[in-house]
Amino acid sequence: SMVIDGRDILTSTGAEIGRAGTGSVTLTNGATWELNNSFIQIGLDGGTGVLNVYNGSKITGAAELRVGEFYETGEGLLTIDGANSSVTTNVITVGDQNHGKLIITNGGVLSAGYMNHGFTGVTDNVARNGFGETWVDGAGSTLDVTGAINLGGFSNANNTGRGILTVSNGATVKSGSLIRLAYDNGSTGILNIGGAQGEAEQAAGKIDAPRIWLGNTNGQKTAI
Repeated sequence: SMVIDGRDILTSTGAEIGRAGTGSVTLTNGATWELNNSFIQIGLDGGTGVLNVYNGSKITGAAELRVGEFYETGEGLLTIDGANSSVTTNVITVGDQNHGKLIITNGGVLSAGYMNHGFTGVTDNVARNGFGETWVDGAGSTLDVTGAINLGGFSNANNTGRGILTVSNGATVKSGSLIRLAYDNGSTGILNIGGAQGEAEQAAGKIDAPRIWLGNTNGQKTAI
């Protein structure tokens, strides 16, 4: 594990956290990490990875973040917590081929150009376990995506990818394009405003998007 405490770092070749093992990186006390248009992959090759951004720290310049990369047994977690804590990336995929989770709380912010959840499950070509969950909670906490937010799959093909997005207690989720639930045949997309089904009641959050797309009409997708 590594802790970056109040320091500024620059990387140009990206980072892998938790590859075929367990790894964690924590930024705290106003630390900054500039990626120079490179990737961060969290939980890959069957490993478990954790990235924490706390106490006003920032990650900038990422080309892409993959939280829960490959293979189907791995797991990735990204947490952004606290006022002025933020992550900025062109693309973020939560649950690419295994289980990925994104938590934004207490005024944290994630800004992205495009977002996927549950990218690759069981398809016509591979058997993976793409399952992505995002929880945005509390006043000031914000998920801000200029393009689409996809929950479950990516291309209208056969794919059992699953995606869940929950916004609660005054948090905000923004999309400049649309929120798409259950993109692929066999996929599942769930959008919770307030507490998730079967869990404790929570105050609602806010959705700011021009439209929400609920699967299709062929009965092969699940959008809730």
